Amino acid sequence: MASRKINHSLKAEICDAIADPQGWDMLFFSGHSNETILTGGELMIAPNESILVKELAPFLTVAKEQGLQFAVFNSCMGMSIAETLIGLELNEVAVMREPIHNSVAKEFLIQVIDSLASYHDAHTALVSACGYLKAKKNLTYPSAYLIPSLFRYPDTASFQLREFGWKQRFKQCLPSRREAIVLSVCLLLSVIPQVQSFLLDQRLLMQSFYREVSNQLPSDTPEITLIQIDEESIRKRGISSPNPMDRKYLAELVDRLTQRGAKVIGVDYFLDRQQPVNDPVLATSVRKAVSKNATWFVFGAYIDDSGKQVGVLPTTQIASRSWSMQGYTNAPQWYATLPANGSNCADCPFAYLLAMSHLLHQNSSPPKPTLSSLSEEEFQEKILNDAQVQQSNPQITFLKSLHKHPVTEFSRLFGQRWGQPILDFSIPPDRIFQSIPAWHLLDAEKAGSIKDLSQQIVVIAPGGYEEAGIGRDNDTFDAPAAIAHYRDSPSYFTGGEALSYMMHHFLSQRLVIPIPDVWMVIIAAIAAKGLFLSSWKQKRSILMVSTTAYSVLSLQLFISMAIVLPILLPSAIAWSFFLPFWRQPHD
Repeated sequence: MASRKINHSLKAEICDAIADPQGWDMLFFSGHSNETILTGGELMIAPNESILVKELAPFLTVAKEQGLQFAVFNSCMGMSIAETLIGLELNEVAVMREPIHNSVAKEFLIQVIDSLASYHDAHTALVSACGYLKAKKNLTYPSAYLIPSLFRYPDTASFQLREFGWKQRFKQCLPSRREAIVLSVCLLLSVIPQVQSFLLDQRLLMQSFYREVSNQLPSDTPEITLIQIDEESIRKRGISSPNPMDRKYLAELVDRLTQRGAKVIGVDYFLDRQQPVNDPVLATSVRKAVSKNATWFVFGAYIDDSGKQVGVLPTTQIASRSWSMQGYTNAPQWYATLPANGSNCADCPFAYLLAMSHLLHQNSSPPKPTLSSLSEEEFQEKILNDAQVQQSNPQITFLKSLHKHPVTEFSRLFGQRWGQPILDFSIPPDRIFQSIPAWHLLDAEKAGSIKDLSQQIVVIAPGGYEEAGIGRDNDTFDAPAAIAHYRDSPSYFTGGEALSYMMHHFLSQRLVIPIPDVWMVIIAAIAAKGLFLSSWKQKRSILMVSTTAYSVLSLQLFISMAIVLPILLPSAIAWSFFLPFWRQPHD
């Protein structure tokens, strides 16, 4: 025999193929081999190149764990090979005890394969092949039928191929133990609200980077002006206790806004407590704005623990729901709140009512609120439900069609927000609203720079001072990652700013719907498993290209179709299914 030459690349390729994660049922070797006492046999793998069975032992052990049951060495002098493999507890090994002619080896292999393909067990296949050599080839190759030998590990069944039907295909598609663990972890993470909030926050940050890089920032002029009562406004006014906010101060702001031509004013303060001295002052300013300027007013309210909407206290006589509106500001953090299905807006979101009021005001013949004695239902019918007015503006038709989807309602049973629109913080704040400190509005010098507000939604809202909010619910939050990216300061984000985003989305008909991570994790797992089981070559390259394309597609779909496809967890599950391939130099 020629001297043994080492080719590490070829040996590594053979070892990796034997230990392929997809697993093998049978191992066939056809070629030249030789007995060796200390190394368990030697196999010729190329001209002047060989590999020791002892070198293959670790990889054969892996292959056995992954399903290898039967090995056929259709080569010369295989006794030490059989002893080595049975020592590794492989079920069955067929070898040639002595040197054998190539023609005999070919005839033997054909008979064994045909018999196995007919679903005979390995023992029957070997006996059948030997019988064929004895009956058909005895004259040509005398005694060749005595050379093949079958070795079996004690107490193991003889290997037999099974018909591959739908049950076997289904079993093959089931995740392995490792895949099941990874899939379970990803599914668990995809339904934990805190994890989902964090992932969505980072997803919007990524989207803001993509908007800037691809130059897809909106150029529209903001239709929302936020009058923020901030710490400096409170200090300049000398307000010692801003909760509840001084109604006289609110009255001054309303008067100045009326002078600036504001036609739609939202008051993001809960007027559910009495201020006997100052309530009449605010009531006078509000009624004056309605009667002389035909100003729409929407007052903030909240849904209490009993499910009741609490808003303007009727005894204050600040406003009446026969000529003004009130909407609740409660909302899951950083989600848009839609009216209930079939709602007549007696119980509607604050941002929704302001957007509707603004659109009504944009009509050529807009309905005008008047200090009337209409009932709340009559006012709703006259203003918000007027069919002729609705048909004149597609945006109003869009708003009237909004309602909570059954999927959203169903998901609440599991503490999820499936199907509920999110606030698109990938749009910079200065493209959503213009912010004016309240003291600027009242300062003679600063107020001169404020433009006409007749075509704006104007919202009087807290501007980040500590006492803003109600009860334990503060109106100031840590800025979302995307907002923090667009501005260095302030580092907080207010409820009024979130409501402005919500109004912008209603007006621009942009409701961004997040596709649940749990759905995409399942889809990614199925796709990855399918790729894993496929016969395609270069699987890692396919995986890399497909996950990159999916990421870019999801970023663009966010902008083009207002659909949020999660990226991290689906990509993680897809790549984790291919972890066993990382040990391999090739696909």
